[in-house]
Amino acid sequence: MNLPKKFFSFPPRPSRDRSARWRALVLSLLVMGLAALQATPARADVWGYVDAQGVTHFSATQLDERYGLFFRRRRSIHCR
Repeated sequence: MNLPKKFFSFPPRPSRDRSARWRALVLSLLVMGLAALQATPARADVWGYVDAQGVTHFSATQLDERYGLFFRRRRSIHCR
């Protein structure tokens, strides 16, 4: 069986110069950095109390009169 030599050869790998690699690296780091700057922290009031057994209970709302304000959220601007 005589197959042509071309039949078994792979196509040449495209060559990338160093500047193209650096541009890709810088661009990907820039995109990740901009995405990180867009993240906003969560803010919420935290209510809590300690029961007779010493167990601490926390909630996002005041469930009853036992709960006291543990942490108040900072003011935020609401954009709608």
